[in-house]
Amino acid sequence: MIERMKFLNITGPKDDIDRIIETYISKYDFQLENALSELKDVKELHPFTDTNPYKNALNSSQELKEYLKDTDFKTNRQMSIEEAEALTNTLSDKVNAFSQKKSDLEAELSKYEEKLKNVQYFIGLDYDTEKILHFKYVNFRFGSMPKEYYEKFMTFVYDSVDTIFY
Repeated sequence: MIERMKFLNITGPKDDIDRIIETYISKYDFQLENALSELKDVKELHPFTDTNPYKNALNSSQELKEYLKDTDFKTNRQMSIEEAEALTNTLSDKVNAFSQKKSDLEAELSKYEEKLKNVQYFIGLDYDTEKILHFKYVNFRFGSMPKEYYEKFMTFVYDSVDTIFY
């Protein structure tokens, strides 16, 4: 069914446009048209070139939504744009702080895993491993070598008095 459309011109302060749309227009179906193409003959009509003031808040809220995508959290709470923006900023700051803490903890975990690799060969040794790792005159290496180099290495080790190989 085709319905006759009415042309509506909204004029007023741009700070109040959100309230007007929310209060009077949002409950109806409407189609936005480019005013410049519809009102070609009006001489003083200029395009509205301001950037979207809610772009940063929208991006931030969409990032927060990604964190909550696995939860079943829904609310019917109504709030003003300023309240929503403040809530989004607060949550974003908290999420960023937790993300930074997570990164720090992951770095610390990898550091401890590396230390664990260094001392796992000393498990069962009845000596303080911290002291073993910092000996001044004793050094150690762990690992494997190809069989073809084993004979050459053994002759080198036995020629050197200061090496124990097992």
